[in-house]
Amino acid sequence: MTGILKMPRMGETMDEGKLVAWLVEPGAPFKRGDPILEVETDKTVVEFPALGNGTLVESLVEIGEMVDVGTAIAKIDVGDGPDWTSDGDDAPSVEEEAPAPEMHEAVAEAPVAPSPAPSYVPSKDERIRATPLARRIARQANIDLDRIVGTGRRGRIERSDVEAGVSAVSGDLQTGYGIAWNEKGAATGTPVMFIHGFAADHSAWSGLQSQLARSGHRTLAVDLPAHGNATADAHDAADLAQPVIAMAEQKVDWQPLHIVAHSMGALVAVALAKVVPTASLTLIAPAGLGRTINTRFLDALAEPRDVASVARALTSLTHGSNGLSDAAHAAIFATLSKGRLTEIAHALAGASGQNVDLRGDLEQIANDMPVSLLLGQRDQIVDWSEALDVSPLISVHHFPDAGHMPHWEALPQVQAILERKINA
Repeated sequence: MTGILKMPRMGETMDEGKLVAWLVEPGAPFKRGDPILEVETDKTVVEFPALGNGTLVESLVEIGEMVDVGTAIAKIDVGDGPDWTSDGDDAPSVEEEAPAPEMHEAVAEAPVAPSPAPSYVPSKDERIRATPLARRIARQANIDLDRIVGTGRRGRIERSDVEAGVSAVSGDLQTGYGIAWNEKGAATGTPVMFIHGFAADHSAWSGLQSQLARSGHRTLAVDLPAHGNATADAHDAADLAQPVIAMAEQKVDWQPLHIVAHSMGALVAVALAKVVPTASLTLIAPAGLGRTINTRFLDALAEPRDVASVARALTSLTHGSNGLSDAAHAAIFATLSKGRLTEIAHALAGASGQNVDLRGDLEQIANDMPVSLLLGQRDQIVDWSEALDVSPLISVHHFPDAGHMPHWEALPQVQAILERKINA
């Protein structure tokens, strides 16, 4: 039996809503309680849960269309069960019978007084912002949500983020030249290479890489020597760069690269841009443009004492919570405790501050290609203001409320900057 699903009323004052997305594909079955669509009202974006089992037959309105409450929006095959899509008195209400919809984002949040500590302590996955569908896919794939960067509103983990994580686990990671890299996107797309910072790996780019890959670009996020899955070790910046240059020369067939690098990765990015065809260079919170550096941060990660010391150091990365769980801290400590980063840390900084200076190289590079700096004004690792005295040919983008990780803390804005540059 086929029923007609109408635009639900998600609040007392709601008269109309915008269909943001279907969370099930046409022909795909779902069960009672599964989120099946997202609706945007004047206050928030809400997931509407199915009030019964069924299969989406056909959508009757376009994504992004504003429709009145009660307007037919889809045909639903409800099978032999009751027609829960009807307006009958026996149909359960959204508020009383269905699982409560989970909010994406409110336009304004009123301040509230601190509440007493709850007697129920949620699990680590429950403390992470994620859609119910994303949680279910993650459970089925045995993937921890704390290892996935959300690309939804306010960092919420969406279905596509988990699917991207599943793809990475299932074989996108490649190795060679003593390093590793995760490749996503269309093989014929514009190549974009991501280079991480000190003590990180390719997963630090998960959200941004997935977004650009979905836009049709060919993206490669590397694990530098002494980091992640790379087998090569490194003693200085040259050791970090040479394997990446060798990989780029072979993998992208000298097609001009858009290079995106974070923090220490700027050293590798500049070396790469000097020898391989490069379309643009984007440096996020780069090292090499000032003397100031948080040596306590470097020391804590290069020679970690325990999980707690690593966790404390990682709080310096962002303005506010970085979203890393206790399990993530333990995994990071296990990797860092191998001691592979000690010499690199000493090469980066000494008693007088940073030991590297990229200003001259950047000035020359900016004569040949677009160069951009993305600076978080709450950065606790490097002093963003020291990077302002650069060539006037270099574009500088400010993130007033971001720390050392603008690509985590302001992902949509960072993506927009990169998309404009890539598509120019």
